[in-house]
Amino acid sequence: NQVEADGGKSLDLSNYPYIFM
Repeated sequence: NQVEADGGKSLDLSNYPYIFM
């Protein structure tokens, strides 16, 4: 699962807490 914090582009329940990091 690649997490991309690009304005929450990949907003998923799996990487959702990563967007806030």
